[in-house]
Amino acid sequence: MVKPLSYATLISPKRVRTSSIPNRSLATETDSDHGRVLFSTAWRRLQQKAQVFPLEDNAAVRSRLTHSMEVSYIGRLIALEVIETAQQKKLSSSWGLKDREIPFRNIVETACLTHDIGNPPFGHFGEHAIREWFEKHAINALRESIKGLKAAQLAIFRDKLLPDFTTFDGNAQGLRILTKLQWNTDEFGLNLTLSQIAAFLKYVRPPYMKAKPNRPFEKKPGFFFSEEPIVREAWRVLGLKQGQRHPLAYIMEASDDIAYCLSDIEDALEKGITDEERFRNALEKIWQDEASKAGVLATNFLPEILRKAWESGAKSRAKGASFFTFKTNFTRELTSKAAELYVENHDQILNGTAQSLLELSKPHKAALDSLKAYARRNIFTTTDAEHLELAGFQVVKGLLEHLRPLLVLPADKFATMVDGKKLSGFDLERRLFNLLPKKHLLAYEEAVHGKHRPAKVPSELVEWFARAHLMVDFISGMTDRYALETYQLLAGIKV
Repeated sequence: MVKPLSYATLISPKRVRTSSIPNRSLATETDSDHGRVLFSTAWRRLQQKAQVFPLEDNAAVRSRLTHSMEVSYIGRLIALEVIETAQQKKLSSSWGLKDREIPFRNIVETACLTHDIGNPPFGHFGEHAIREWFEKHAINALRESIKGLKAAQLAIFRDKLLPDFTTFDGNAQGLRILTKLQWNTDEFGLNLTLSQIAAFLKYVRPPYMKAKPNRPFEKKPGFFFSEEPIVREAWRVLGLKQGQRHPLAYIMEASDDIAYCLSDIEDALEKGITDEERFRNALEKIWQDEASKAGVLATNFLPEILRKAWESGAKSRAKGASFFTFKTNFTRELTSKAAELYVENHDQILNGTAQSLLELSKPHKAALDSLKAYARRNIFTTTDAEHLELAGFQVVKGLLEHLRPLLVLPADKFATMVDGKKLSGFDLERRLFNLLPKKHLLAYEEAVHGKHRPAKVPSELVEWFARAHLMVDFISGMTDRYALETYQLLAGIKV
């Protein structure tokens, strides 16, 4: 008989590799996950990856790192309010949450801290560049590397392996970073708890599977084919169905939605792209459309928050006081609502069948949609953002093109370089190879020769698949500026 889901099973200290430190409390284990992320190089690199404006010199404008810290704080607030409400309503015992309150909060905070850790340089345009390059060039590069490739092998590659790259997504790359690429001592990466791994997954399908209708958490790939065994083991151990979202991922998602819709606008104000009055006037017009579509115009939800904020701001001599008050009050309102909706819809959230939290309230969803629409129309389309994104697209695509000689090498030639042996007649390839991070090379070797190689995939395909991931791992880990400098170096533009 299958046990009903509860936090007694969903919050677990189990890791992919058993911890070398025995007998630690659940709170300590989940706090250890938090520390492993904070002290990782991948997380620190987010300080030089753009939130909206790449290569920004103004330190007051957010990077992916500062954004992730804000998301984590909001996640903490929601988690604490959920815990308090559960205690007040005497739900903690029936939920299996009693004595797991601290781990509950820890997992949410760490999921929020890591939600953007897989973003390549130049954000979504970097993702598009990787997808486009592999769409156009992967098959030819594979054929050049593996002479006499058979039709059956090519079919396996197209069906199972190629989608990791042609539908590349930062969410899936993030899981790869957490579970494999942070090779501090061994192949298990940060070796996070299985609960933390499951809570990280905003989306719950691998790239080779098509999204099913009315399954919003399958909209994008959440993990690659290369990490599928880890994810499926996490679901099994935690008692989740295959493809089921962990409940704490709902809080992480809501926290990100609340944070970024406001932070992008605040950054635009900081850069002088807009001002408070233009923002308010435009937002109120957008609200009219969004609220009318949702049938919540009569609530006056967003205009009322704006009105109170501007009244308060008028009494202050501080520049930007109106927007600051609006941001504070709006964040408080949505944070509290997200916690309320989590408790009210707990059964569906536990089973992974609920909609995203803030979509469960029409006025709050309309307000978020209004802010997102404002950012799309007035911030993301500015020359400050668009010109650098266009340049970033060419940088990432150009990096892949310059690394192409490593992808077309026969496997035995590439293995010679991995083994540190001399390879005559391949001077360019050797110099390109020397750019690759040593930790990523360890992950490559484990993927090719380790005991967790994918079953039913020919060994020559396993090797090339691992090599392609190695190139993408290298590029995805770059900061915006390092990507630009490396591209300029390889293109001979700047030494």
